[in-house]
Amino acid sequence: MENKKIKLSKIYFDPDNLRYDFDFNFTKVDNNRIKNKSHQLQAQKKLSKDIKGLIKSIVHNDFLYNERIITKKIDEDAYVVIEGNRRIASLKYIEDNYDVADLLPTTASIITKGIDVLVVNEDGFDEDILMGMRHVTGIKPWGGFSKAKLIVKLKDKKAMDFEEISNRLGESTVPDVKKRYNAYKLLENMLDEGYVGEDVTNYFTLFFEAIGKPAYRQFLGYNSDTISFENTENLDRFYNWIIPQEGEDGLIKPAIITNPHDLRQVALILKDDDALTILEDSGDVLSAIRSSELVKNKEIKKHIRKIKRAVEEITIGDLGYIDDEDLENLESSNKLLEKLLKYKSS
Repeated sequence: MENKKIKLSKIYFDPDNLRYDFDFNFTKVDNNRIKNKSHQLQAQKKLSKDIKGLIKSIVHNDFLYNERIITKKIDEDAYVVIEGNRRIASLKYIEDNYDVADLLPTTASIITKGIDVLVVNEDGFDEDILMGMRHVTGIKPWGGFSKAKLIVKLKDKKAMDFEEISNRLGESTVPDVKKRYNAYKLLENMLDEGYVGEDVTNYFTLFFEAIGKPAYRQFLGYNSDTISFENTENLDRFYNWIIPQEGEDGLIKPAIITNPHDLRQVALILKDDDALTILEDSGDVLSAIRSSELVKNKEIKKHIRKIKRAVEEITIGDLGYIDDEDLENLESSNKLLEKLLKYKSS
């Protein structure tokens, strides 16, 4: 890598940055088209949602060279950002909206003279690995979808296996890397089948959670070898739970399951057809849970186990510490239990 001072006007955003690239397209923008105004405006628009705090920090605290910005040369007088898009976007915003005289020394110098960056040598350099090492488990972590898209890119486009990807990115385990890959592919299947959803990042989270739960794997007929859900009837129901639906009145009804907590709650009633009917008719997870005989049965069993453990913890030696109120509570509980057992046996 080479150290170089470059004017901000000569530095361009990476249109393929995975942080804000929330689609399934892996077609890379050619170097000769990176400078295209539409690509740059689109990238800047996406980045602008994530830099307000950084702009404020730079203006009030000055720019800090604590993490070097990494670039790649795309022609004789232009460079694209590999690492540091948010910082470059913030500096470009400051350049356009602040008077240099009002800026702190380092920031003012960058605006007038340029910023010190590292320029990579193309030979043997893999920018995807660099980005993954820094953002899958490193600074400013990417969201789940961005991590998964990088994993898919490394496996499908660069022929790496899951173990190599795990080692190269520093992900905790090979199964976690594989799970992210599979969740991405399942979400891709949903869109390929014509189910349209806008928030792919949230859908990814739901798929990632679902394949981690035995109840959903069984309900949907999950086949990890083919990375598919084979119970098409239940799969259609699942899609309709997580995607907003158009009602008979033409109005759009919100999705029934919108977050991992709802997903985990519905997992409790996947074997209760009556509760699932209530879920779909009412669109309310809590109402379905409260109606479920399965859930009630589990709760009763849990209470009985608690009673058993509590009684077992009391020894004969503890009886000396029992006062009249404790004795009254024990006798009352005993009468209630005898009544319930008598009713059950009758």
